[in-house]
Amino acid sequence: MSPTRSRNSTSKNSGLVSDIVITEATTSIVTLTASQAAELIEAGRSLRGSVAHWRSNDEDESESGVTGIAGSTAISVRPRGGDIYDVRPHNIVGVIGLTGAQLIIEPKIPRSHFFHLLARAGPTFRPALRNALVGTGESLKELVATWYVDEIDLLLRGGLLRDYNPRQGELAMVRGSIMVVPTTRNLLSGKLRVECRYEEFEEDTPLNRVLLEAMRLVAIDVHLSETLRRQARRGMARFDHVGAYRRSDLVAVGATLERRAARYAAPIQLAGLILKNAALTPDSGGVLGRTFVVPTAPLVEAAIRNVLSEHLGVRVEKRSAVAMMLPPRTGTLSFDPDLVIDHGRIVGDVKYRVARSSDWQSPERNQLLAFAAAFGSRKAVVVGFASDPAHTPPGLSVGPSNPVEIHAVNWDCSIGQDPAISERQVIDAVTKIL
Repeated sequence: MSPTRSRNSTSKNSGLVSDIVITEATTSIVTLTASQAAELIEAGRSLRGSVAHWRSNDEDESESGVTGIAGSTAISVRPRGGDIYDVRPHNIVGVIGLTGAQLIIEPKIPRSHFFHLLARAGPTFRPALRNALVGTGESLKELVATWYVDEIDLLLRGGLLRDYNPRQGELAMVRGSIMVVPTTRNLLSGKLRVECRYEEFEEDTPLNRVLLEAMRLVAIDVHLSETLRRQARRGMARFDHVGAYRRSDLVAVGATLERRAARYAAPIQLAGLILKNAALTPDSGGVLGRTFVVPTAPLVEAAIRNVLSEHLGVRVEKRSAVAMMLPPRTGTLSFDPDLVIDHGRIVGDVKYRVARSSDWQSPERNQLLAFAAAFGSRKAVVVGFASDPAHTPPGLSVGPSNPVEIHAVNWDCSIGQDPAISERQVIDAVTKIL
């Protein structure tokens, strides 16, 4: 039986596949077959290794009503009886392919605002790209793939990085160090070849192999436009000295990025997203298929940091402060605000949730005060979202002497609101606090 329209979710038929549309961080009542429910549970389990990306305290857990599977999961699924299920995706948007259906997970804020922030979240930002992202009706996968191919084009203009790779082989002349035993064996048999160990300075590196593999996935994906696939094939031709992808390459690139060119940061970030999504559909023959999901909370946090950093004229970063436990206990406790502005002049957090009232939430208020104490800051701010500007808590002055100011700033995500105007309002509000 194919999914049908359910309360809190919508369903429509597109050919042989039914579309079930739900919203992230919201519990929806969905009709699924037993096999579809099992596939969805497995998808959530496959993603739980990155649970910090998928689920955060930004969600209102009191409203979820879903316990989910034992352990962490990106998608909570709970049977209600028969073929009816409670489904709650945690901080994730995109499409999950099921047998005979696809689950489309929409962002909790309007799409125009989400795609505006998605463009802002990248290590690099170009207004033309942002406008293209916001102005299209393409799928999320198409947008990310387009963004990736665009980043690769920019990268190739500066050439691919090279690195030294160890090699061993028979050579006509000595290079590097001689392998005595095999070389002696060659000479005694009349073979005038020297077995050497040496290093080759070449483009066949983990970084470049990851980029090439992501380009290959884009080029062969029949769910993407032919124009985009053709662009990817043209880009692949520029990697002619790069070898085949190895499973260890994606792990290896982290340390490499720390010591090599930062211009690889954006394409590697996007390539990793493409490769990880391809791993969610192991039966698709290496094609991304209909499953493509993006963790939203870290993207939104990065977007807000980039917006503020670009316009405030001061350093805006994510940084930790460590507190020592008092005797008799030993150990440390880490405080990890999303926003450390001007070396701690202001600290704060980004909450990817839509405010429903102008009241301060106690955990949120106490978290800001703890961050301020950990960094010695006199001001703290939380940046969230609201569909009604009236749902912004008032500023507070806490403490009898040397008080700490705590402020709330909301991104106006009301229907019809221009995201560029909302961005400007957030910048102005934080500037005023600063």
